[in-house]
Amino acid sequence: MTNTSLSMGAGEVAALPPRASALPPYDAVILDLGLPKIDGLTLIQAKGQPALNLTVAQIYKALAANPFGKPQTAQTWKDIDPSLPATKIRVLGPPPTSGTRDSLAELILEKGCDSNEAMKALKKSDDKAHKETCTKIREDGAYVEAGENDNLLVQKVSADPGALDLIRRGAERVVEVSDDEVAEAIRILFSDTHSAAEGAGAAPLAGFIKNRSPREKKVAVILTGQNIDRPLMQEVLAGRTPRVA
Repeated sequence: MTNTSLSMGAGEVAALPPRASALPPYDAVILDLGLPKIDGLTLIQAKGQPALNLTVAQIYKALAANPFGKPQTAQTWKDIDPSLPATKIRVLGPPPTSGTRDSLAELILEKGCDSNEAMKALKKSDDKAHKETCTKIREDGAYVEAGENDNLLVQKVSADPGALDLIRRGAERVVEVSDDEVAEAIRILFSDTHSAAEGAGAAPLAGFIKNRSPREKKVAVILTGQNIDRPLMQEVLAGRTPRVA
């Protein structure tokens, strides 16, 4: 059993390697948990900064390697649209291996790209070229691959005024927790459920503990990851908080 941020497509199932002849064929059962058809992204920025009310077309123009098939020359948001501030474009976002990156391509970049009639026509005539033009992200430093630890991303944006960050939509608000609070949540999960949680996996529990209300009788938190190295886990269980550079 394994988990993914996106459901496997038919092509991915078909691409599974063949099994040994002595074993039965694959009988994959895919369970969509939560609300798989309701997806989205949130663009966040530091407090005190001029609010950027961006359209998908503006975000596409800012992040695309070759917007609408032309060289990327924009360095500030004002270069994208004269009504936007002359703030340097700097967006922290998910890496190519992430399901959130797939959502960025599907929900924002492609829709922004298809605001151009020529791009709509290109999709009909050459789908591969359309995908390349619409979803390839610039690599000149304006877009920074920064992982998917939402708590860490909030900290990075707060410390870098002017920067924006892309996280998944669906939260009513963002709760910031410290490394010590996450470490304590890892210890609680291990002692109470015998589950080994990575920092990002324990963050939901840490956030709940920090903001729990006596009115809440039953609360569900999601353990999303168990990728923690043994030395780090040993240090946490010893009552310490690892400091990772």
